[in-house]
Amino acid sequence: MRVKRKNFVFDLDNTLFREIEWVKSALKHCAKLVGERFDIDPERVFSIFMKGYRQQGRGKVFRLSMKELGISEEEIEEIFPYLFYRYRTHKPTLELSVEVKDTLLELRKRGCKLGILTDGVLSAQMNKVEALGLGELVDAVVYTEVMGYDKRKPDPVPFQVMKQYLGREGEFYYIGDNPEKDFIGARKAGYKTIMLKDDWNDGRAAELTPEFRADFEITDLRELLVM
Repeated sequence: MRVKRKNFVFDLDNTLFREIEWVKSALKHCAKLVGERFDIDPERVFSIFMKGYRQQGRGKVFRLSMKELGISEEEIEEIFPYLFYRYRTHKPTLELSVEVKDTLLELRKRGCKLGILTDGVLSAQMNKVEALGLGELVDAVVYTEVMGYDKRKPDPVPFQVMKQYLGREGEFYYIGDNPEKDFIGARKAGYKTIMLKDDWNDGRAAELTPEFRADFEITDLRELLVM
């Protein structure tokens, strides 16, 4: 009996790497810009940016942090659009964990097709994929932003597009971390779904109706090797 090929499609942020590492990279990049512009130690700027991020989230971090640094409101308004642009488009310093890289390599060695399907700002997501060296480890990447705002997850269309890229042969699995959007659309497109479980999503999944929950749960991507 011929064994069906397995196709594993991954979410990017908080599935293949921890998104906080990209946030740190982006804030360090912007801290250097602010430090040079206002003659402030970039390490001090970065420390205050990180404190602002932990307290307020990324939406308010720049304005509140620069105010704490003693930068005037006028100067903040002048530099804010530039910082926001550089935050989203910077070339991050990121690295895949050994466990994730080895898992992807082993899956490919076994003849599996691999893909990445991700929401998010196109420039930022492309730069993450490049920095992590994922272009050499997977067969296709689908960025939902290219398809339009209404085609982000959980819309099933990008999952169907990924099937076309990978050849439609065999079984398809989608591995993600966010039960609010990662699994319902994938299931509609004919995927089996797998949640990479952590403290946040385990509790959140329990609050959602069954169609939002994954078919399987794992705590380590290496568990895919025994599926």
